[in-house]
Amino acid sequence: MTVNKVVEKAREVVKDLLDKGMVLEVTYNEKTDVVYIRLDCGVCNSLRIATKPGEVYASYRYNLLPGITEEYKTSHRYLRYFYPFSKSDQLIEKILTDKEEKIRKQSLSRYELSMINNQKMNKMLMTFWQNAILIKTEEDINKALKIKAGITEDGISLLDLV
Repeated sequence: MTVNKVVEKAREVVKDLLDKGMVLEVTYNEKTDVVYIRLDCGVCNSLRIATKPGEVYASYRYNLLPGITEEYKTSHRYLRYFYPFSKSDQLIEKILTDKEEKIRKQSLSRYELSMINNQKMNKMLMTFWQNAILIKTEEDINKALKIKAGITEDGISLLDLV
């Protein structure tokens, strides 16, 4: 069985954001086929990668969807950005630009302090994010996305869902 498009795209995005210095916590819901990525301990909001837009009450700031062709934004209670899979690079740039803007407004030391405080609060409270995996290595990515490396009979490397 090959990796589905949501997991494949999430893996690509997580690797890219990690390379750009973001602190990432990732959780994958196999039942709904949705990957959630908490950016800089939530200080830079979160990213949802799925096949459907999701519920209005679950206001993930950044959303990556395969079924749309152009990016758009909505604002119910919170501003939300939606990007197609084909424009994941632009979404990553948006996330990084927003991070820079937050740091500019509040200073790097306050931004980092907010990250530390969010980590502490998450450990104390029973939240959605308590089971998310802090990503530091490729192994962490594979564990969070429930992926294992595999080799076909022909010696071709592939990724299979556990």
